[in-house]
Amino acid sequence: MASKTCMDKVATSLALQHLTDFGVLTINKDVKKKEDLLKMSISDLWLDLKSKLHCDTLCVKPARDGCSTGVARLCCEGDLAFYVNVLQDCLPRIPTNSLSKAHGMIEMPNPPPELLIFEPFVETDDIVVASKSRNENAHNLLWK
Repeated sequence: MASKTCMDKVATSLALQHLTDFGVLTINKDVKKKEDLLKMSISDLWLDLKSKLHCDTLCVKPARDGCSTGVARLCCEGDLAFYVNVLQDCLPRIPTNSLSKAHGMIEMPNPPPELLIFEPFVETDDIVVASKSRNENAHNLLWK
């Protein structure tokens, strides 16, 4: 049961909701059916998601896939349109640098997901973990 919950990102979020008062927070999200995405105006959808999630850059991911397949950063309406076309055409991957922000190849789930989660994209610091150091007893953790 726990494994099934963890594989489903929506179920995980719902399972943790009661812990908000204890400081366990989950990010805001909007879940959309793939079939609805294919029918919607991309422009209206982009504006709606940005408004609901209070952000300018989004992260999209399959709702019920426990790995990183299909996870992409969407920086503009054009990125969303490209992602929806990939879903519509059932493509196996998003080629490197097909979206507006540089990225590697993004493998897509097969079959395509029925539900997708949109969340604010959270920008983080780059962290470098170095195994070698001038001081053999030191371990390095560097923020860029």
